[in-house]
Amino acid sequence: MKKIVLNSMIIFLLCFLFHYLYNILRLPVLRIFLPIKESIFEHIKMLFTAGVAFSLFTREKNKYLKALVRGVLSCSIFLVVYLPLFLSIKEKLPLTLIILFSSIFISEIINSKIKKYSKEMNYFSIFLILIIYFSFLCLTDNPPSHFFFQDFSR
Repeated sequence: MKKIVLNSMIIFLLCFLFHYLYNILRLPVLRIFLPIKESIFEHIKMLFTAGVAFSLFTREKNKYLKALVRGVLSCSIFLVVYLPLFLSIKEKLPLTLIILFSSIFISEIINSKIKKYSKEMNYFSIFLILIIYFSFLCLTDNPPSHFFFQDFSR
């Protein structure tokens, strides 16, 4: 359980780092991975990237599969809880941060259950992660007109 809490805290802190990194560095390639504005979509991109980045710097077996599961699960859990609240009461930062940490923590609990899968599944996960990042690129450069992509800081 200590490892799950520690992993969750590190990923949570990576989210804070990644939230501001694009504005500091202004490297165009970072648009794929990091938020460039204050939309729900951009923050999902940040959460996914934090989970994937954490996985890439660990010595876990099946690290690519775990990166995919970590990213997809944390984003999915976050959205399921956050969106209904956002639509009813709008953005409340303390509540959002609690939901963010909780979604990371739950995904870490589930991710800890991944023990042994084939090498093929692990490497197929790389392909799926690349597809997700390609989708992020397309949606970052051509966002639909939907509240999910709207910049709420303006």
